[in-house]
Amino acid sequence: MMSFILSFCVITLLNGIKAAVVDHSKSTERFLWFTCIGESDRLYLDFEMVALESASQNSPSLLPVVVVSGSPSEIPQWLHHMHDQCELILLNHNVSFAAEVIKFLPDRAHLLGPYLRLDIPLIVDSIVDHIPSKCSYQWNKEYVIYTDTDVMILKDVNPLVYRPPILSAGAESYKDRIANTGVLIINVPQWKQITPHLLQYATLHKWSFEAYDQGLILHYIDDYLQKNVSLLPNELNWKPYWTINSNASIIHFHGPKPKKYADCYALLTSNHHPLEQASYNVSTVDSWSDLTSVDCIEEDVDRIYREQCSFPPYYSVLRYSRDHYNLTLCQQAQSYRTYLSYYYDSLHLFKKKIQSFMTNQAVHMP
Repeated sequence: MMSFILSFCVITLLNGIKAAVVDHSKSTERFLWFTCIGESDRLYLDFEMVALESASQNSPSLLPVVVVSGSPSEIPQWLHHMHDQCELILLNHNVSFAAEVIKFLPDRAHLLGPYLRLDIPLIVDSIVDHIPSKCSYQWNKEYVIYTDTDVMILKDVNPLVYRPPILSAGAESYKDRIANTGVLIINVPQWKQITPHLLQYATLHKWSFEAYDQGLILHYIDDYLQKNVSLLPNELNWKPYWTINSNASIIHFHGPKPKKYADCYALLTSNHHPLEQASYNVSTVDSWSDLTSVDCIEEDVDRIYREQCSFPPYYSVLRYSRDHYNLTLCQQAQSYRTYLSYYYDSLHLFKKKIQSFMTNQAVHMP
């Protein structure tokens, strides 16, 4: 009977960081853009800062919705400030089906953050209740976009260009097949109908999927939704190790993360001595764009990959993509390093804003 029911169902490279801030509270129709932070994802707050800053500068069509699980007292003050200033919508929401996941995967009890994306239809229904009365928003009721926190948005994104029957999902290793859920365009009414059956499907399989929530979604697509899920254009889920793309709208730091790989990709000059310190601290540099790469020596880059960037899952992702698309080590490393420069420019700018906010708060405290 369950299988019968299941069978039945069936977003220009950043040329510089602009100082102007878009007034997002004006009443033009926008698109809800969801990012989710779980209890164990607090280290991802830097990603959230970059995502929010880059979107603020480059994508006025998106209305950020930041969903945070766990204790409300642990939500950073700057998120509350942005919520109160009508720069984003902040929600505290715990996974509605957490008990079901934990029943089969007790070791995932503190790692439920990624599953928050499956509650988006539920959250959309109650979002009006979380908006400050002084904020005036209008948004499209049919299509929303979800991204992982580890993204940069370099161009405006309009989900109406794509209008998937249910979902649009992106590629991962191969650029021509659905394999990554780090960016999704969601047809909310249709996805809302599917979600209960998706959760039944997960329970039927004891929530045991490779890559957890991503694996669940991909398996469900393969089994039931193939004709109703479209391949997201690569420019909306562009990987920094795929080379530089001036048309990319969303850069997704899938695999190697900036914090872990900053040292590695800094080592791309012919005279490495100023940067070849494992303790190199990007926070001491005002702008990564000032660190120009001179000569890239193929063998040297390979050594760096092997000796200093040797986290196996990341290395395999980089090597596979390089081999598959006939990229040189230098092309791939220089591309990643270019996107790192934009990442840290956005991060430093956002942190300056936070510092200014916190200073003002301290001044006004009674």
